[in-house]
Amino acid sequence: MTVDQKVLERIEKLLRLAGPSSKGSDHERASAALEAARLFDKHDVELTEPKPTGRASKVSAKSAVKDNAWVLSIALQPSGCSHCGNKISRGDAVWIRVTKDYSVEYRHNMRPCSVI
Repeated sequence: MTVDQKVLERIEKLLRLAGPSSKGSDHERASAALEAARLFDKHDVELTEPKPTGRASKVSAKSAVKDNAWVLSIALQPSGCSHCGNKISRGDAVWIRVTKDYSVEYRHNMRPCSVI
C-alpha cells in the first residue's frame, strides 16, 4: 500500500513542530509528536534509514557520543525512562542519547525527565 504524499508531508511537518528547535511550548511539541505517532500507526508508516548521499551529516554518530547529545524522537518500541524508570510506550515523544560506552538512554519528553 502506498501512502498519500499529503500524509507524509503532514507527518514531516508534525515532526518538525515536535523538534527541539521548534518555537512551540513543551505541550505543543508533545502534542505534535503524539499526532505524528497516531498518523504513523493509522497509515502504517515506518521510519527507515536515509540512503547515504556521500555528504557528511550534520551530526555524526561519533560526535553525538562525544558530545553526549540528546535527540528528540518517537519511541518505536516500549522501553523504560532512564531518569524515573516509568514505562515509555511505542509512539511516545522521547529524548534519546548514546553514551560513551554505547548504551542507549531514553527519557520522557515531559518534566521532570525532559532534558530541556
